[in-house]
Amino acid sequence: MASSKKQTRLLFDSVWRVDKANEKFGSCKDGNTIIILQPGRSPVKPYIRIPEGMYAIVQHHGKDVDYVYPDGRRSPLWPAGFHRASLFTKVAYLITMQNVVFDTPVKGCKTADDVTVHIDMCLVFRIMGDIEKGEDPMLVKRFVYELGPQGLETQLRDAQEEAVRALARSVEHTEVYSLRDGTVKERFQNSLQLRAPAPIPPIEGDYDDEEESKEEETPVLAVPVKFLAVDGDVKNEDQVPQARILYSVTEDIKRNLNKQFNPYGVEISSVSITNVVLPQNFETQMEEKTTYQSAIKEQTMKQQSDMQLLQYKEEIDTTKLSKRMRRMEETEAGSRQCAEIQKEIDMIGADTKLIEAQILQEQNVRCSKIQADASLAIAKITAETEMIQTEIKAACDAEVTKILAERDALLLKMQADVDRLEALGDARVKEILAAAEGTAAIKLQKQRDFMLQMQRLDITSAMAANKEVVIVGNGSKNMLADVFVAQQKSNLLLNINGLQTV
Repeated sequence: MASSKKQTRLLFDSVWRVDKANEKFGSCKDGNTIIILQPGRSPVKPYIRIPEGMYAIVQHHGKDVDYVYPDGRRSPLWPAGFHRASLFTKVAYLITMQNVVFDTPVKGCKTADDVTVHIDMCLVFRIMGDIEKGEDPMLVKRFVYELGPQGLETQLRDAQEEAVRALARSVEHTEVYSLRDGTVKERFQNSLQLRAPAPIPPIEGDYDDEEESKEEETPVLAVPVKFLAVDGDVKNEDQVPQARILYSVTEDIKRNLNKQFNPYGVEISSVSITNVVLPQNFETQMEEKTTYQSAIKEQTMKQQSDMQLLQYKEEIDTTKLSKRMRRMEETEAGSRQCAEIQKEIDMIGADTKLIEAQILQEQNVRCSKIQADASLAIAKITAETEMIQTEIKAACDAEVTKILAERDALLLKMQADVDRLEALGDARVKEILAAAEGTAAIKLQKQRDFMLQMQRLDITSAMAANKEVVIVGNGSKNMLADVFVAQQKSNLLLNINGLQTV
């Protein structure tokens, strides 16, 4: 039997730089928790700095110095931030404002039946002195100078051990596990004349109400509120029930610790029992007892369940039989009703068919008459339409013929006018051209001769450039050469004098 908890150690430490203070306060190794730090002072900086989340006590030449607010209020604790100060002024102490967890494993506690148990208790505390919460800042100085971390640790451990040992001595080992929820049950009989209320009959189908009502537990209320709860079953109203008182021992311990440590600036915010360890043989014995009780309860519940299942089965079979008989009766009655309804449906169907035949015959007669009248009306309308179409076509043809005749006459007249105008225009053009040529014939004679000569030169030049052309004449002295050349170029023969070409 061993406890896994380690004793928390509350320490006083030093730090050179104030910016490491939060890291120091936040570190907790092997249960060592720093409560107060003594920071260093830089000899070259004309100011001091106080981090957030901690109380600060400032000294000048070793004497505590109060902080003066702008409104004239004085406080022994300096607020966070930068403050101008001489080289002889320093931050003497930094005290954490955080909640601190303090674990105290108490070993070798004796119960009322002399069984040794181990109980682990944990409490959470903080140092009082926050002005924003309306607390007295002088409590911080009293804690630092009168109590300190080691004194607080020793007194807390002693007070917790005393409370835990007294608590363990007040209960038996079978009830020691109930300490983990922070409650103790003190039982006494005939303390009050209580009358139990009349039992409520169970609702049909809910067979566990009676069993649940026997095992129902009364909720726990915090100290100092105390209340009474009835233990056991009450058979009649004249029986005096057994009563018990439930109260929270952790709240009682917290109240007593606060009475002891509040004057020194320490507030306990919560107390809890985290673990209870019994000897191995007692744990095994209690486990076997619980298992045996659970087995008995399981057998009882199984027997009740079997009885309920048998009762349910009988009720189900009875219900099924009655339902089957009722279904047969309903089926027979329904068959009779169906036969009567079918007979009525058949009669209605026959009447409906007769009415439908009459309606169909009348409909055919009316349709035939309507078709004949429609055919006659259509024939009349068709004849009238053809007559109107013929009249319209004849009128249109006559109008078209008249329009075409007028158009042809107009075209002939317009063509005649055009021909006359063209003849007049041509005559006038010819007359102008004749006059112009007569006037220009003398002036253009030399130009025309020059143009004629130039054309001849162009022809000669073209013939000279053409290799396929051979030129011969009548007065040539070398006729053999001319014939020879003519035979080579038989495809072309030119007679210059006679202007013959081959």
